[in-house]
Amino acid sequence: VAEAFLLIHRAETAPEEVRTAAAQIAATALRLRDEHRIDDRSLHTSQVLAMRAEYLTGDPAPDLDARAEALDAELADLPDRRYALIRRCDLLDLRARLTDDTDAKTWLLTAERDVARAADAGWAVARASADLADQVGLTGDFAQAYAITREGLTALGDEPSRTIAAKLHLQAAEFRMREGDHPGTYEHALAASVHCDAVGMTVPGAVARHLMGTALVEMDRRAEAVPILEAALDDLPDSEAWRACNIRFNLAEAYDKQDDTRRGVEHGLAALALMETRPELGRAPLYADTLFLTGELLEKLGEHEHALEVYTRAAEAAEEVGDLTSWARVSRARVWLLRTISGDAAFGEGLQSMAHIAAGLIAERANPEAPEAVRESARFELGETYRQHAQLTFQFLESQAGEPGLRRDEAEPVLDLQRRALAVFRDGPLLLERASLTVHQTMWLLAELGDTAGAVEAGEDALGWLVSPEHAEAREGFVQHLADLRGGGAAGQGGGA
Repeated sequence: VAEAFLLIHRAETAPEEVRTAAAQIAATALRLRDEHRIDDRSLHTSQVLAMRAEYLTGDPAPDLDARAEALDAELADLPDRRYALIRRCDLLDLRARLTDDTDAKTWLLTAERDVARAADAGWAVARASADLADQVGLTGDFAQAYAITREGLTALGDEPSRTIAAKLHLQAAEFRMREGDHPGTYEHALAASVHCDAVGMTVPGAVARHLMGTALVEMDRRAEAVPILEAALDDLPDSEAWRACNIRFNLAEAYDKQDDTRRGVEHGLAALALMETRPELGRAPLYADTLFLTGELLEKLGEHEHALEVYTRAAEAAEEVGDLTSWARVSRARVWLLRTISGDAAFGEGLQSMAHIAAGLIAERANPEAPEAVRESARFELGETYRQHAQLTFQFLESQAGEPGLRRDEAEPVLDLQRRALAVFRDGPLLLERASLTVHQTMWLLAELGDTAGAVEAGEDALGWLVSPEHAEAREGFVQHLADLRGGGAAGQGGGA
């Protein structure tokens, strides 16, 4: 048994010797048992360890799975012996690692967990649960995968198996993040980081802190997230490039929220530089998102030309990966930045761009093969594009009107776009905040143009569809706006904007 155990530690450094020695140990153990010099427990343990060592060489014999299956069947005839159950767990684990068949792997890991339960071996249940959770997670059933990790943690109890505990908590954190449970993500990631630190698992500890920091960002606790994310970044190896870029994205956003936009830009640019050296990352949605965020921060710092260049790249990247939502948002941002840089000279390109964005979103909404979530996202972006198109059109028409100012009949293109925006925001589950904003802007515009009756009519129409209890706050806003109009007030009005 001792010799077989030592082989495991030499498997990677001397694979050929280990393969030969494993076969010799298995044969010797069988001979010694036949001579009654060792018992069945020692025999079976030696055989399982030898098979494990053979697997770890990276080039096991083709019949290893068949031999493991045969030994498992032999041990299955000893259900009253706990050692046999535990050795069966090892064999089922080995066979699961040997197969590439997804269904077979899931079956073997489930069987391993069942045998571990029968052996009342908490650590073995935990080990099987960790591997099974990974397998179930690959199917997209994150709720079930999380339930499996919970069972593993319960089975582990207070056993000092920090490596398994760290893996289970790390998996649980990943699965809760996928389900949008950010407090749960944080708690499991924190527990994982404690276990990782206790046994010096640096990279898994960094992964745990990444999840902790991301969860804190999602919970709007950015001040707490920053030092945790910075620590994670320091400990990640080069192989974790995507995770490093995601951390830098979160840090860029967090530093900006803390009024340190310059440092945020530095993280954004560092992430972009890394992704541009990794072709596979340059085609990921994160690349387009990071370009957009970095462009926004550069614009905020007044570095308009650099921001414009980044926005242009962001729009191209989003279009390349087929992320229409991101493409629409960054394309609109680019229109407004051009307006800032070029003034009235940007109207022509800007108005054409808004129409082009709307056309793309209309096509996406009409695509029957697009997932419902994608079509719903396109609905929001289409309504928002119409709304911003109305703003830009108002500015253009106002610039053309000269000293007399814009007349009511001349503003019809703006009002038409606002009506389109409102119709889209109401075409499905009500997008309350955007729909309300659009109507308020219509009311402000009509009031500025002297059409108070039209403004009142728009407000009263809104009250007609804001009837649910959850619309109470929005209703109050319109009631107050109508009262201001009827009283002759127009405070806070901002034209088409």
